[in-house]
Amino acid sequence: MNDLEDRIANALNAHVDHELGSRRPAPPFTPPVRERRRPTWVLPLTVAACVAAIVGGTVAASRLLGKHDEAPGTQHTTVASPTPVPTVPVSDARIALPRGWTVRKAGAPERGWGWCIVRTGAKANACTVSLLRITSAPTEIAQSFDVDSPGVIGDPPQFVCGNVSAPRTETYAVRSFGGQPAQWRRWDADCASTGHSLRIEQWSDASVPTWVMTGSSIDAGSTMSTVMAYVAKHSELRVTTGPYRAMDRGVIRAVHATTAGVRIELDRTVLVRSGGTIRDDNPDPATYDYAVPRAIRTGAHVKVGQRVRLWTDGHTVRKLEPDVPTSS
Repeated sequence: MNDLEDRIANALNAHVDHELGSRRPAPPFTPPVRERRRPTWVLPLTVAACVAAIVGGTVAASRLLGKHDEAPGTQHTTVASPTPVPTVPVSDARIALPRGWTVRKAGAPERGWGWCIVRTGAKANACTVSLLRITSAPTEIAQSFDVDSPGVIGDPPQFVCGNVSAPRTETYAVRSFGGQPAQWRRWDADCASTGHSLRIEQWSDASVPTWVMTGSSIDAGSTMSTVMAYVAKHSELRVTTGPYRAMDRGVIRAVHATTAGVRIELDRTVLVRSGGTIRDDNPDPATYDYAVPRAIRTGAHVKVGQRVRLWTDGHTVRKLEPDVPTSS
């Protein structure tokens, strides 16, 4: 550039400054910084780390909240499955025995219905608890047992206090024997003058075949009853299909003719022998139907309003008679 061009440029700048004011200095120059690019494999790792952090935080929060909701001192326990009670086969049932007890055959071989539950190693003639399968016994036995009679079969043991028989106190209930409904009876007698005591106890399921568990003890404490309760609770009796009880008693409320005989409505009762007296209890107000063949009903000479007892094969009445209780 020569002097003339310099003078012209200076004159123009002066004129612009005069019109617009003096010029401001230019801002400082900062060179741009080029951004460094990350490798492409960094982004997936970053996302995974974020997800792991979120999940971990959620789990930790859940545990903290769960512990916050629990009562102080709460302990977590694992419930184990109950251990099956061992049983032994006896005829068509499975009988459970307490530890240290065994069951063995008893009675005459031709009867084939008796077993004894005794302590392991007991004497040959010992029999703490008798176990009977009634329907495999002779007919006269099967049609004479009585669920309300002490001893079920045969005469009950006598307990003399001084010169007289000590009166027995009876308790009864419907319980479970081997998973089946059963009649439970217990008779206790105590002699104050001698300090001795007698207990008779029996369980009988109502079905056919009928299983009966019975026993008597003098001054034996609660051992016999404890064993019987264990056997009744843990044993398994065969499920029956017959609609009738093996043995029943009550008052005839109605008689209806059928083509094969009659159908009676029986108002079931319990014959209670307690404190030297005999009475009928009626804890069940319902009536129960029984089909009675004509020949059996005619031979029994029974009528409406009469107290009777009967025996069945599970489907038909096989024996029917007036109920005349004795003091035993």
